[in-house]
Formats: sequence, structure tokens, C-alpha cells
Amino acid sequence: MGTIRRLITIARRKRFYIRLWITFAGILGFLSAVFTIIGQHVSLTNSFLLGISALLIAIATNRKHLLDAQISVADVLPEDIDRIHRTRIQCPCDSNLAKQATQLAKHCYSATVTIEPHNFEAIRAKNPYVLAGLTDDTGELLGYFDVMPLKDSFAELFIQGRLTEDQLTHEDVYTSSEASSCRYIFISGLAVWNPDSYSGRRNASMLVWALLKYLDHFYSATNPFTFALASTQEGNDILHRFRLNVTGKPENRADHYELYSIVLDREQIERRLACLPDWSGLCMLDWAYILHPFKRSRPTLPHVSH
Repeated sequence: MGTIRRLITIARRKRFYIRLWITFAGILGFLSAVFTIIGQHVSLTNSFLLGISALLIAIATNRKHLLDAQISVADVLPEDIDRIHRTRIQCPCDSNLAKQATQLAKHCYSATVTIEPHNFEAIRAKNPYVLAGLTDDTGELLGYFDVMPLKDSFAELFIQGRLTEDQLTHEDVYTSSEASSCRYIFISGLAVWNPDSYSGRRNASMLVWALLKYLDHFYSATNPFTFALASTQEGNDILHRFRLNVTGKPENRADHYELYSIVLDREQIERRLACLPDWSGLCMLDWAYILHPFKRSRPTLPHVSH
């Protein structure tokens, strides 16, 4: 930590000196232009005094850049609170939202091996809960994730690296009513628009938080084997940081991607949720307000009065 602090201090001082000399040169250039325009000759002594004055002004102007800031305001709250609006995780998604998610998937995963759009629609028709979309207060898609409850026959060959994601069809996925008995969960995609902007980073944090809440709500009771492919550098980084296990090496897989996995249970989910902000104050989760679709409820007997 001491080395990092010293490097930060050196970098801050370097920026200070760059700003200082730019300001100093700017002041001298301005004064020179003024004296040239008015045709005024400046003596050597006055030039020296002007130079000292310009240097003092430059130091006073840039002094704040040499001091340590007490907090990073941009990291605490980069926007005025009136500009931060509530969001919602819609699951299941309607056809319009699904189309927007498809466009985002094309934008992010066009260079990777992924589920074909027509296959994905067939999967979503069979189990509409595989897709969840993060939307703003106007209903516009900000990001999405999709999670596939796979049948053993496909999942085991996929984990071995003998099958690829683009071979997945609706026949390999459980319906929502069957998903409570599945042993394998495949996290097939997660993306947001404008990930390098502050709002994009906030949306990504919300989306990962919502994904963990989704897995906890629908699947943690059965402890399924949960896995994902590192088909992008960002995917590899987040799976590594969340400490999933490397289960398949690229050289041993037909898709040439690294496969990460974890046996999912509530303890593992809570450990990872503890590392993220609790977005429940800004992000509404649809499944918190609907009957659990993965559980069969017994019919209520009518009350008979005697």
C-alpha cells in the first residue's frame, strides 16, 4: 500500500508541474502579446518581475492540484440525485424487450460463439424466465442477462467441451415448471449499453446484483452446478474476480473458451452479494412481486361452513 501511495503522490505532483508550467507559459504569452500590441518596451528588470509574478500566479492557481482530496466525489455520487432514476428488472420480458436484448447481444457478442437468435426465441417461448432485462422508467432496455436451466444430456457434453453454445436448442432447456429439478445452470450472457460511462458502470453493478438475487430466488434451494463461458475479456475478468473455478481450458474445448463453474448455494451467493451495493432502493425485481413460477403450489380447498 505504501508503494501505491507513493506512486499516486508522484503522479499527482507530475500533473501539478505540468499544469504549473502550462499556466506560467500562458500568462507570459498573454503579457507578451499585450505589450507587443501596445508597442511598449519592457526593461530586463521589469521582465524579471513580470516573470516572478506570473510564476506566483501560476502556483496559486494550481496549488489545489498538489493537495490530497478528502474524498472522491465522482465515486461517491457522480450525478445529482434528481438525475438518478429508478430501474426495474423485468422477467419475463415481452417481445419488444427481447428484441432490444437481441440487439445488445449482437453488439457485444457478434465475434463470439453464442446462441442463434431464432434458437433463443424458441428457448424463450418454452421458458420465458431465461431472460431478464434491466429497464429505465420509460421501459428502455439498459442491460440484460440470460440463464439457462439445462438438461443433463446437453450440459454434461457442453461442460466436457464437446458441444458449443450455438448448438443449444429449446429441447435442451427445462420449462419453468420443470426447472426446480435441474442440476445444471448455464449463465449464457450479461451485457449493458455504454459500459464505459458512469451510468453504464452503475447499470452493470445493478445487473450483476440482480443476477445474484435471481439465482438465489429461483435456484439456490437445489444447489445446481452453475457455469459460464469466458468468451470475452470482460467475462473472463468478472468470473475470475468472483472466484469461480476454472473447469475447462480453451485448448480442451471445441469453442476454445475457458469455462468457469461453481456449485451454487445460498452461502456462495450471499458471499458475493456482500461485495456489491444493495440496489434494492433503486432497482425493482419483478420476481419479488409474483408467485414463484418454479414451484407447484397446491390448490387451496374451499372453506366449508358447518
